[in-house]
Amino acid sequence: MTAPDNPDNSDNPDQEGPGGENSPQPLPPGVPEPPDLAKVRDLRQRMEKDRAGRRRGRRFNQQTGQQARDIGTYTIIPMMMVAGPLVGYLLGKGIENMFGGEPWPGVIGLLVGLVAAFRQIFLLLAAKTKQDREK
Repeated sequence: MTAPDNPDNSDNPDQEGPGGENSPQPLPPGVPEPPDLAKVRDLRQRMEKDRAGRRRGRRFNQQTGQQARDIGTYTIIPMMMVAGPLVGYLLGKGIENMFGGEPWPGVIGLLVGLVAAFRQIFLLLAAKTKQDREK
């Protein structure tokens, strides 16, 4: 005996639907319906097209690069405002521990760090302004 070439086994009465017809069985609760293969193929084609566009470098341009540099420039300013006075204060506290004279070395170190931070921010923004004017 050989098995029939019919893959859906329509001549098997155990797999027939209600009423003797070969109809699909309802899915149990919580089981999603199978996807539409045409939609899946379309989605894959669109994804491949999008990936190909990214490989050609159309995603990043001159304006995007400039925006990233601007973000970096403006992000470092608050860090300088914190780091400068903190380093100055810690150096002042170190001098206090070595030579005494509390609280003046810490205060002077804090002020010197603040002046250094403002100077660095001024130089940074001056260079940025000069760079923007050259364009």
